Amino acid sequence: MKDKPKTVVSIFQIYLGKYLFGFVKWFLLLCCTKQNNMAEKTITPLVEQVEKAMDGRTQRWLSLEAKIPESELSRKMNGVSEFTDEEIARINEALKSKIKK
Repeated sequence: MKDKPKTVVSIFQIYLGKYLFGFVKWFLLLCCTKQNNMAEKTITPLVEQVEKAMDGRTQRWLSLEAKIPESELSRKMNGVSEFTDEEIARINEALKSKIKK
């Protein structure tokens, strides 16, 4: 008779360990996902910010308004070269946006 309670306790411990492990795994997955999402939201490439602020307008329009040669703006939008602070200020003025480097 003393043997049966030990088996019941051991089966209970196995189920408890299984569920506890599952909960810990789920919790860690949730924490890692939140950290990744937070990092993605804070870092937005400059080109994506400009494209979003353009709101359907063309690069040609932006080049005329921001007084940046169209070929140079195209190279910068494709990531070949980087925008200067002065150019970002002119783009912000033309698009009435708050683009940050």
